[in-house]
Amino acid sequence: MAQLQINYSGSSYCFDFEDNKEWTVDDHALYTGLLDVMKCEENTHEECRKECIAFAELQKEIKALVAYYEDVEIHVRKIIEHTDEFTAKILIVKVGDVPGFRAMISDGDEDIMELDKRLSLLDDNVKKLKPEGKDLSACETSAEWNNFKSIMNRHYHNYSIQSIDIGSFDKMVQAIYDVFGFMKKQNDDYTYLNKTVVNNYTILLEKAAGLYRVWDEYRKRVMLLERIIIENEVERKTYSLN
Repeated sequence: MAQLQINYSGSSYCFDFEDNKEWTVDDHALYTGLLDVMKCEENTHEECRKECIAFAELQKEIKALVAYYEDVEIHVRKIIEHTDEFTAKILIVKVGDVPGFRAMISDGDEDIMELDKRLSLLDDNVKKLKPEGKDLSACETSAEWNNFKSIMNRHYHNYSIQSIDIGSFDKMVQAIYDVFGFMKKQNDDYTYLNKTVVNNYTILLEKAAGLYRVWDEYRKRVMLLERIIIENEVERKTYSLN
């Protein structure tokens, strides 16, 4: 009896085989099938890890934009509050004649447009990363896994003519499955973190949409004030002529 060693994820695993027996087609298929499954799981894990790193960078962008949004929201709220102070003056003079009023509205418009621009750029980055995340079940239902399960079953039922000791091989496979389990747990953690990032982005979008609505209603209010001023101005001129 001899042993063959497999190195995987920083550890070594061994299984026994009868060296006085020539390896059968099934022996070779069983061995290479396991290697294929190991590679599949490793690739999935690596893709999840890289995806998580990319989402971590995205989270930095979201955090920076959240800070910018909060500044814009404070500014917009102040503009709206100050408008109440201006209202009394606006009703007796032209809007453009109230010191700072037009500039204040213009600043608010610029803030809203800049926020929308930054959100649009961020949205492009989010879409590039595929927010739905990596399909973690893809490897388990892959051709590699299906092939390995099939050959494992066939080898088990014909073990007496095979060179590989199926008991020893199965014991090694169970140890490797433990590694798969650890990797899958990490994959789940990565996916959870990715979804958290996307959720933070969604919350930011909802807040921004709410702020847009507030600003839109405010601009309608300003337009109404301007119309009232024009109507009052016409009435005053008409009264003066009479």
